[in-house]
Amino acid sequence: MILPPELLRTRISRGIIRLLYAGEESLSLARTLIAVFEEAEEKKRGELQEALRRCEEIGYDYRLVRGLASILEEHCTFQARALVDPEEARRAAFEEAGKEPIITDEQRFRALMRAAERLGISPKDLEESLYADLWEEQTLAAFDAPEPLELLRSYNFSLTLTLLAQARRIEARFRGRDDSLEPIGKGLGPCLVKGEGGLSIIVVEPLSSAKPSGRQASELEAFLSRIMLQERWRLMAEVEYPPRTKLRRFEVVQEIHGEMITPRNLKERVDQWRTHSRLEGHREDGIVVVEELASKLGTTEKEAKRILRERNKSYIDIGGVYITPEKLDILESHLGGSQSLSLSKAMSFLRGLGCRRPIQVLEALGYTVEWDESLKDGRVYKPGKRQSP
Repeated sequence: MILPPELLRTRISRGIIRLLYAGEESLSLARTLIAVFEEAEEKKRGELQEALRRCEEIGYDYRLVRGLASILEEHCTFQARALVDPEEARRAAFEEAGKEPIITDEQRFRALMRAAERLGISPKDLEESLYADLWEEQTLAAFDAPEPLELLRSYNFSLTLTLLAQARRIEARFRGRDDSLEPIGKGLGPCLVKGEGGLSIIVVEPLSSAKPSGRQASELEAFLSRIMLQERWRLMAEVEYPPRTKLRRFEVVQEIHGEMITPRNLKERVDQWRTHSRLEGHREDGIVVVEELASKLGTTEKEAKRILRERNKSYIDIGGVYITPEKLDILESHLGGSQSLSLSKAMSFLRGLGCRRPIQVLEALGYTVEWDESLKDGRVYKPGKRQSP
C-alpha cells in the first residue's frame, strides 16, 4: 500500500518531523543509497563516506541521506584488515624512524623496509597495516542489502523512536491483552495498565532525561515494537520536540500508518531486548561481545563484564568476547576440525549460534581471517595449520 504524503505529514509529523512515504522520490533515494553501499563492498569506510557526501552534493536532502545511511550501516560488516596488529606495526615503524631523521621519501622507505623485515612482512603489507584500525580505514567486508521499501520503514520506525524519546506521556491502545508490556513499560517510568471493552490501555510517563541511556533506549524500542505486534494498535504521545519547546501531540494508528512505520523484524527487536534485559532469571547468550553489550546497556565494559560474571560464572574471557564452555566446544569442533574453512561458512555458522560479530569472535579465538576479493572466497584457519582447501 502506498500512502499519500499528506497523511504521513499531517497525521504523524504535525509540523514536528517528516517521515517518508513510499513515493517515487523516496524510493529513488533509497535505491540510490543501497547501490552506493553495494558498490562500496571491499572498499574502505572513508571511500563510502565520500560517496555519501556526493549524494548530498547532487541535491538530496543531507538529513535524509545521513538518516538512511545510518540505518544501512546496521546491515554492514566492517573489518580492520591487517597482516600484523596495527599497534605493533606502528611501534616497529616509529622505532626504526627514530634511528635517523626522516626527511625524504627514500629515508621513509628505508625505515619501513627495516620495520617490515623485523615483522616478517613486505613493506607494502606493513604500510597497509599501519592504520588499518582507524575508523575511516576499515573495510566494508559484507553488506546485507535491504529492499528499498524496508529501508524506508526502518527509517520511519527510527524517527518514531526519536520522538518518543522526548515524550512526557505515552498512551497505547490495542485489542486483546499482552502481560509482557507492563514490565517493559515500568522500565521507562510510572506505568498504568487497564482493560476497557476488549481493549488494553497502557499509559507510561517516561522518566525525564536529556539523553536516554542505552538501557532506556533499548526498553523504549522494545515497548514500541511490542505495541506494533498487537492487533488494531494506536499510539499517542505528548512530546517535547524540538527539546525545550512546548508539548506537541503525536499520534500513529495501525490502519493509517502501520504499513510504512512497521519494520519486518519487530519480534527480533523484542527478543533482543529480552537478551540484554536485567530482569531476574535472565541468561545471556553463549557468545557475548563485551563492547556490544556495554553499548546496549549504556554502561562501561568493566560493568558489562561484572554483569556477565554474575549471571554465568562459567564464561571464558577470550579477549573482549565472553563465551561459555559449551559454545566454545561447539565452535572448536566445527572450526578446529578443518584445516581451512570458508569465511562465509564460518560467519554463517557463528551467526546461527547467535553471534552478531563473527569476525571479532574468530580473531579472539586465535583464527586468522584471510580475505579475498569476495567474502565467499575468504578463508579461516589456525596459524600453522593452513593448507590449500
